[in-house]
Amino acid sequence: MIKKFAALAAFVCAASISTMASAADAAPSANALALANRLMVDVGIRGSLDVIVPDMLTELQTHVLQTHPEAEGAIHEVIFALAPEFGKTEQGAIDAVATSLATHMSEQALAASVAFFDGPNGKEYIKAQPFMLQDMNAALRAWREQISVSMVTRAREELKKKGIDF
Repeated sequence: MIKKFAALAAFVCAASISTMASAADAAPSANALALANRLMVDVGIRGSLDVIVPDMLTELQTHVLQTHPEAEGAIHEVIFALAPEFGKTEQGAIDAVATSLATHMSEQALAASVAFFDGPNGKEYIKAQPFMLQDMNAALRAWREQISVSMVTRAREELKKKGIDF
């Protein structure tokens, strides 16, 4: 969950930076922004952003309860009370991502992408996407584990050549 949030946060930050970097360019039209927002919904980006605050609050609750199990009722109340406050901040991230998308794609390309996702092939892609992402995460997890072991092994070998054992 943290990795998912970190990846989305990095994307949002990159989108914000790229949006700022292109501030000299003409701002996207209202129609381009509407198309970008629609595309974000169609490809699942909006849904991914929608779960960040609830996931973070659940994570906060879990961490608090690990060290203060006696605070279960209180932390639940606090989380419930804080959810709307932090939920309101999501729109800024959504706007930044939509602006980035509308800045980096022409209005015509945005409209064609929306039309694609409204069509049978796009709908099939949208259905397949969660499974592909699940398979991708499993493959990447296995790859990371394998490469992590290999990196440590190789670093040990190279450090040993330099007279350092660990």
